[in-house]
Amino acid sequence: MPDEPLLIWLALAAATAAPLAWWGVRQPGAARPLALLLAFGIGYAAIHELSSATYFQPIGEDPELVAVFWPSSGFLMGVLLVTRFLYWPWVLLVGAAVLMHSDLRLHDLALGQTLVWTPVGLLEGVLGALPLRLIARGTPDLTRPRDWGLFIVWSVIVATAASAALGAMTYVMTFPDTQYLPVWLVWWMSDGLGVLAVAPLVVAWAGPTEMARVDQPLLHRVEAIALIVLLVLVGMLSVGPLRLATSSVLDFPYLVIPFLVWAALRFSPRVSMTATLLATLLAVFTAKGAVARLVGLDPDLFRGPFYRPDQPPGDTVRSLQAFLFVMLFSTMLLVALARQRYRKSQEAIALRDQLYDAQRMEAVAQLAAGVAHDINNLLAVLAIHRTQIAERLGQDPEFSSSLNAMDNATDQAVALSRSLLDLSRRPDASRMTTIDLAHALREAVRLYRGLIPAGTRLVLVELSGPAPLVRGDPARLQQVILNLLVNARDALPIGGGRIEIGLRRTGLAGNETELFIRDAGKGIDPKDLPHIFEPLYTTKPRGEGTGLGLSVVHSIVEEMGGAIEVQSVVGRGTEFAIRFPMVGAAAEPLPAGGVSLSAGMFGAAAREGARRRHNCAREVWVAVANRQVRGAILADLTLHGMHALPCEDPLARLEQIMGKAKNGAVLVAEIEEFGPADLAPIADRSPPVLLLGTAESLAPARELGLKTHEKPFRIAALSAAIDSM
Repeated sequence: MPDEPLLIWLALAAATAAPLAWWGVRQPGAARPLALLLAFGIGYAAIHELSSATYFQPIGEDPELVAVFWPSSGFLMGVLLVTRFLYWPWVLLVGAAVLMHSDLRLHDLALGQTLVWTPVGLLEGVLGALPLRLIARGTPDLTRPRDWGLFIVWSVIVATAASAALGAMTYVMTFPDTQYLPVWLVWWMSDGLGVLAVAPLVVAWAGPTEMARVDQPLLHRVEAIALIVLLVLVGMLSVGPLRLATSSVLDFPYLVIPFLVWAALRFSPRVSMTATLLATLLAVFTAKGAVARLVGLDPDLFRGPFYRPDQPPGDTVRSLQAFLFVMLFSTMLLVALARQRYRKSQEAIALRDQLYDAQRMEAVAQLAAGVAHDINNLLAVLAIHRTQIAERLGQDPEFSSSLNAMDNATDQAVALSRSLLDLSRRPDASRMTTIDLAHALREAVRLYRGLIPAGTRLVLVELSGPAPLVRGDPARLQQVILNLLVNARDALPIGGGRIEIGLRRTGLAGNETELFIRDAGKGIDPKDLPHIFEPLYTTKPRGEGTGLGLSVVHSIVEEMGGAIEVQSVVGRGTEFAIRFPMVGAAAEPLPAGGVSLSAGMFGAAAREGARRRHNCAREVWVAVANRQVRGAILADLTLHGMHALPCEDPLARLEQIMGKAKNGAVLVAEIEEFGPADLAPIADRSPPVLLLGTAESLAPARELGLKTHEKPFRIAALSAAIDSM
């Protein structure tokens, strides 16, 4: 131990370890763990010396030293709580070196005693931290009821009691004149108080974002500084050196409690735990006169409010420990309750925002459905008139390239229309179908490419061989791809970057397919990785993220029987890989849904087949609201040899057709022409009616067994459907 006062040694250690830790967490690669281990070693050595300074020398005939409070136990346990298991051996190795140095060089213990006591000093941290990290699957959040309760019961009480039992046994074996039970009780109480005071402080400053994050204005930070200053001042007046200098008789240590309540209710756990530790140190050092040792004064000057000359020495220790336990436990409970209330208020705000977003998305979905409906009507007109033009021009090569260009443009418009309809549909288990994953991915890239800013390369990695088929809802799969693409885009720097999206086969037999999205962005902090799929958890700045995107992705992937994994390196990028079970493979890509308006659909063979089927005039009544679509259908059905007539009142016309038993007469009507109550009575009479609409709007009619035909349609397919009735 250096000749300088202990206070100078502690200040130097803090001034070295804190900046080193701050610098270390910002370093990539091997420099980060090395810097943090060095900072831990310096801090642990300093806090171990602080623990030694808390030895209480009772006044009287009993010369036994008693440690009222042992903060080094809490510091080691707190570091293990925030450290990944991969680095635990190194932390314990550094801790063992510190303990052995302290026992051999500073406390003049024999090597054998040191080799026995060092594992005991480390065992407590391991016993207390291991179950919490396993249950929390990472660093526990001590402001959450489950983690807080487990910390109190296991880490503070059970783990310290077990460690104290072993430590007291080794102590009694070393000093045979001592009694086991008093040693065990003192050891247990001092270690428990050290864990209760210091471990939450370490977790608050280095643990989960939820526990540590403080987004407060400057005035709020000034208030926090004022709170700490007032707490120290009141503490020194009531339990500290100033009570002697001012001839104060304020022997009321509980005067610090209102300031701790202020800290718990107004500030983050960081401020609350820091204030609690300051109050603890003031109470401990002034109660035993150790503050005199810190500043080089006479220890007899400062006895504190817990010491009474007419009481046995043990009473002073017990009264001080009771005060510390009540103060620490109450403050932690207040912090947990305050954070729970804050968390619930934030969840309520997030749910409100989610409701607003859902309502806005509902409006957008309705708009998208309306736009898609109008686009389908226009496409139907274009397709029908294109057929009529082809009928008249025949195989004229001068116009074939123009007709093919019309077909290609129509196909793209149909795909866009169906994508809009998919986005507007609600999730429905009945919509689970077989999806060509490669085709769905290409469609998504084409549809969402406009979301990627200029300067960013979006690379599609194609899968060779047969296209993988999976089971799922196409609309929900599109939502997964959209959310992951948006996250990848947001992770890139302002100047742009590179995003790769594609498929690869996995599994021992190649029976699984992975959809991956990889970006070269900033990456995800390791402490955030275990929480990214939790609802309402976001690493984006306030107002830029809802914390719902990845949780929705996770739920959709599970609905499809898949699994999602993430790998990320800070500063290099992130890769999300979604593994789907394959249900087969397609030699040719499956369509995204519906029919494609390609040139082959209007070929000469199709037209000739239609003429042969309709060589006699058949009465077909057409009830379609859009005048252009109705006129085009009437003209083309007439071209195909039918007697097509417009219909203004489909219900009345249907009754007339069924009542007079017309020869093969058929009613072709949009589903919107009938109300919900009209379908069931019609279905019971097996009517000659063909209903037109989208897949979603036709679902009730299909359940009743009515004939349906999806829009947009090819006229040859519509003619074939009419002919089959």
